Amino acid sequence: MVGVDAPVFHDTASTSSSQNLERIVDWHEEQGCEFNLSIHFNAFGPVEGTRGVEVLWYRDDCEQHAEEMSAAIALAACLPDRGPKFRDDLTFLLEVKHALLIEVCFVDAHGDVDAYRQQFEDICIAIASVVSGVTMTTPAAKPVVTVSIDCPDGVDLAIIVNGVGVLLPED
Repeated sequence: MVGVDAPVFHDTASTSSSQNLERIVDWHEEQGCEFNLSIHFNAFGPVEGTRGVEVLWYRDDCEQHAEEMSAAIALAACLPDRGPKFRDDLTFLLEVKHALLIEVCFVDAHGDVDAYRQQFEDICIAIASVVSGVTMTTPAAKPVVTVSIDCPDGVDLAIIVNGVGVLLPED
C-alpha cells in the first residue's frame, strides 16, 4: 500500500506453547525489523455488546506507539479504546525489540466480532498507518451519515456509537 515491507510469520510446526514462543521470538529477531507486531484476539467471557481494543507493550520506547495503535484500531473498528497496557510477563514483549502485542478485539463479544468482520480492511489500514506514519484511507469512501438534532438551550447531548463517544462540533 505504501511501500512498507511487512514480513509475515505463521507457525505451523510447533507442538507446544513454549516451542511456539521460541519460534516466534527467533523469527522476529532474524528479521531485524524496525517494528514488531504480534496480532491476537482477546477473550474474557461471552457478552452481546463490545469490549474493545487494547495494545500491550513492555519497553518504554513502545508506549506511545501502543497508545496510537490502540486509538487508531478502535476508531477504524468503531470499538471502545481500552488503550495501551504495560505487560512485563509476556515472552514476545520481553524478548523482541520494539514490539507490540495487538489485541484487536474480544472474540467472545458479539459486538467486537461484528465490528471486526465489517471493518477488517479499515483495521488493517489503521495498523499500517501507525506503523508507516502515513495516513491512509480505504479505496472506496464510506458514506457519511449526517444527523441534525435541535436541542433546547441548556440541554447537553452526548452521542455514543458502539461504546465510543462522538464529539460534536460547536455551533
